[in-house]
Amino acid sequence: MCYVIITSGSLVWFLCTLVADMLIAAALVTPRWLLGPAQPVNGHSSVSSSQRHSSVGIYTRCKVMHQVGYHCGRFDLDGLATDSSVYPSEWKVAMFFISLGFALLSVTVLLTLLTCCRQSAFGKSIHNMTACAQVVSGISVMLALFLHPMGWGAARVQRLCGPEAEPFYPADCSIGRY
Repeated sequence: MCYVIITSGSLVWFLCTLVADMLIAAALVTPRWLLGPAQPVNGHSSVSSSQRHSSVGIYTRCKVMHQVGYHCGRFDLDGLATDSSVYPSEWKVAMFFISLGFALLSVTVLLTLLTCCRQSAFGKSIHNMTACAQVVSGISVMLALFLHPMGWGAARVQRLCGPEAEPFYPADCSIGRY
Protein backbone atom coordinates (compact mmCIF):
# COMPACT_ATOMS: atom_id res chain seq x y z
CA MET A 1 0.00 0.00 0.00
CA CYS A 2 1.30 3.45 -0.89
CA TYR A 3 0.73 6.32 1.48
CA VAL A 4 1.28 9.79 0.09
CA ILE A 5 3.92 11.55 2.16
CA ILE A 6 4.18 15.21 1.23
CA THR A 7 5.54 17.91 3.50
CA SER A 8 5.62 21.60 2.71
CA GLY A 9 9.41 21.47 2.67
CA SER A 10 9.54 18.62 0.16
CA LEU A 11 6.96 20.35 -2.03
CA VAL A 12 8.94 23.61 -2.09
CA TRP A 13 12.16 21.67 -2.76
CA PHE A 14 10.49 19.83 -5.66
CA LEU A 15 9.13 23.05 -7.19
CA CYS A 16 12.51 24.80 -6.91
CA THR A 17 14.22 21.81 -8.51
CA LEU A 18 11.66 21.75 -11.31
CA VAL A 19 12.11 25.48 -11.99
CA ALA A 20 15.91 25.12 -11.98
CA ASP A 21 15.63 22.20 -14.41
CA MET A 22 13.45 24.24 -16.77
CA LEU A 23 15.86 27.21 -16.58
CA ILE A 24 18.80 24.98 -17.51
CA ALA A 25 16.78 23.55 -20.42
CA ALA A 26 16.02 27.08 -21.63
CA ALA A 27 19.68 28.07 -21.30
CA LEU A 28 20.72 25.07 -23.37
CA VAL A 29 18.60 25.99 -26.36
CA THR A 30 18.83 29.78 -26.34
CA PRO A 31 21.27 31.41 -28.77
CA ARG A 32 21.61 34.52 -26.63
CA TRP A 33 24.60 33.80 -24.39
CA LEU A 34 26.76 36.38 -26.18
CA LEU A 35 25.20 39.26 -28.15
CA GLY A 36 27.02 41.05 -30.94
CA PRO A 37 26.58 44.70 -31.88
CA ALA A 38 23.20 45.68 -33.36
CA GLN A 39 22.92 45.38 -37.14
CA PRO A 40 20.13 46.50 -39.47
CA VAL A 41 18.01 43.70 -40.96
CA ASN A 42 17.94 43.41 -44.80
CA GLY A 43 20.70 45.99 -45.18
CA HIS A 44 18.52 49.01 -44.33
CA SER A 45 20.34 51.47 -42.14
CA SER A 46 17.50 53.92 -41.55
CA VAL A 47 16.45 54.73 -38.03
CA SER A 48 13.02 53.17 -38.53
CA SER A 49 14.37 49.79 -39.71
CA SER A 50 14.56 46.99 -37.20
CA GLN A 51 17.87 46.30 -35.53
CA ARG A 52 18.86 42.74 -34.67
CA HIS A 53 21.79 41.38 -32.71
CA SER A 54 23.83 38.50 -34.05
CA SER A 55 24.36 36.13 -31.15
CA VAL A 56 25.73 32.76 -30.10
CA GLY A 57 24.70 30.27 -27.46
CA ILE A 58 26.39 27.11 -26.33
CA TYR A 59 25.58 25.34 -29.62
CA THR A 60 23.27 27.69 -31.52
CA ARG A 61 23.72 31.00 -33.27
CA CYS A 62 21.60 33.74 -34.80
CA LYS A 63 22.96 36.09 -37.41
CA VAL A 64 21.91 38.78 -39.81
CA MET A 65 22.22 37.45 -43.37
CA HIS A 66 22.26 39.61 -46.49
CA GLN A 67 19.46 37.96 -48.50
CA VAL A 68 17.53 36.04 -45.87
CA GLY A 69 17.35 38.64 -43.11
CA TYR A 70 17.73 37.05 -39.70
CA HIS A 71 18.49 33.34 -39.33
CA CYS A 72 18.96 31.15 -36.26
CA GLY A 73 20.31 27.61 -36.24
CA ARG A 74 22.77 25.12 -34.81
CA PHE A 75 26.45 25.27 -35.58
CA ASP A 76 27.43 21.97 -33.96
CA LEU A 77 26.37 19.97 -37.01
CA ASP A 78 28.42 16.91 -36.01
CA GLY A 79 27.87 17.30 -32.27
CA LEU A 80 31.05 17.10 -30.23
CA ALA A 81 32.89 15.85 -33.36
CA THR A 82 32.41 19.24 -35.07
CA ASP A 83 35.67 20.92 -36.07
CA SER A 84 37.08 23.15 -33.32
CA SER A 85 37.27 26.12 -35.70
CA VAL A 86 33.46 25.96 -36.00
CA TYR A 87 32.58 24.79 -32.48
CA PRO A 88 35.29 25.81 -29.95
CA SER A 89 36.65 23.01 -27.77
CA GLU A 90 35.88 24.96 -24.60
CA TRP A 91 32.23 25.12 -25.64
CA LYS A 92 32.19 21.39 -26.34
CA VAL A 93 33.39 20.71 -22.79
CA ALA A 94 30.90 23.27 -21.44
CA MET A 95 28.14 21.52 -23.38
CA PHE A 96 29.13 18.20 -21.81
CA PHE A 97 29.05 19.62 -18.28
CA ILE A 98 25.79 21.54 -18.67
CA SER A 99 24.18 18.45 -20.24
CA LEU A 100 25.44 16.32 -17.35
CA GLY A 101 24.04 18.82 -14.85
CA PHE A 102 20.71 18.93 -16.69
CA ALA A 103 20.47 15.13 -16.81
CA LEU A 104 21.27 14.77 -13.09
CA LEU A 105 18.78 17.45 -12.15
CA SER A 106 16.09 15.82 -14.32
CA VAL A 107 16.70 12.51 -12.56
CA THR A 108 16.36 14.20 -9.18
CA VAL A 109 13.01 15.68 -10.27
CA LEU A 110 11.78 12.18 -11.06
CA LEU A 111 13.20 10.73 -7.83
CA THR A 112 11.58 13.52 -5.83
CA LEU A 113 8.23 12.42 -7.23
CA LEU A 114 9.06 8.92 -5.97
CA THR A 115 9.57 10.26 -2.44
CA CYS A 116 5.84 10.95 -2.25
CA CYS A 117 5.43 7.19 -1.74
CA ARG A 118 8.83 6.02 -0.46
CA GLN A 119 11.26 7.71 1.87
CA SER A 120 14.23 5.37 1.43
CA ALA A 121 15.89 3.11 -1.11
CA PHE A 122 18.73 0.67 -0.41
CA GLY A 123 18.69 1.78 3.22
CA LYS A 124 19.44 5.40 2.30
CA SER A 125 17.14 8.40 2.37
CA ILE A 126 16.02 9.34 -1.14
CA HIS A 127 16.09 12.99 -0.07
CA ASN A 128 19.79 12.71 0.84
CA MET A 129 20.61 10.92 -2.43
CA THR A 130 18.82 13.52 -4.53
CA ALA A 131 20.46 16.34 -2.58
CA CYS A 132 23.91 14.86 -3.31
CA ALA A 133 22.99 14.51 -6.99
CA GLN A 134 21.84 18.14 -7.02
CA VAL A 135 25.17 19.26 -5.57
CA VAL A 136 27.01 17.40 -8.35
CA SER A 137 24.57 18.88 -10.88
CA GLY A 138 25.16 22.40 -9.58
CA ILE A 139 28.93 22.00 -9.71
CA SER A 140 28.64 20.65 -13.25
CA VAL A 141 26.55 23.61 -14.42
CA MET A 142 28.93 26.07 -12.71
CA LEU A 143 31.86 24.46 -14.53
CA ALA A 144 29.99 24.93 -17.82
CA LEU A 145 29.35 28.59 -17.01
CA PHE A 146 33.05 29.04 -16.27
CA LEU A 147 34.19 27.23 -19.43
CA HIS A 148 31.99 29.12 -21.90
CA PRO A 149 33.86 32.46 -21.57
CA MET A 150 37.16 30.61 -22.05
CA GLY A 151 36.09 30.05 -25.68
CA TRP A 152 35.60 33.75 -26.40
CA GLY A 153 39.01 33.92 -28.07
CA ALA A 154 37.84 31.60 -30.87
CA ALA A 155 37.60 32.86 -34.46
CA ARG A 156 33.78 32.52 -34.35
CA VAL A 157 33.57 34.95 -31.44
CA GLN A 158 36.15 37.32 -32.93
CA ARG A 159 34.05 37.57 -36.11
CA LEU A 160 31.03 38.43 -33.97
CA CYS A 161 32.62 40.64 -31.31
CA GLY A 162 35.71 42.04 -32.98
CA PRO A 163 39.39 41.03 -33.11
CA GLU A 164 40.00 42.15 -29.50
CA ALA A 165 37.78 39.36 -28.12
CA GLU A 166 39.64 36.98 -25.85
CA PRO A 167 38.78 34.65 -22.97
CA PHE A 168 36.66 36.51 -20.39
CA TYR A 169 36.71 39.71 -22.49
CA PRO A 170 33.87 39.87 -25.04
CA ALA A 171 35.11 43.10 -26.74
CA ASP A 172 32.14 44.69 -28.59
CA CYS A 173 29.68 42.01 -27.46
CA SER A 174 27.52 41.93 -24.37
CA ILE A 175 26.47 39.09 -22.11
CA GLY A 176 23.07 37.71 -23.10
CA ARG A 177 19.83 39.32 -22.09
CA TYR A 178 16.35 39.08 -23.47
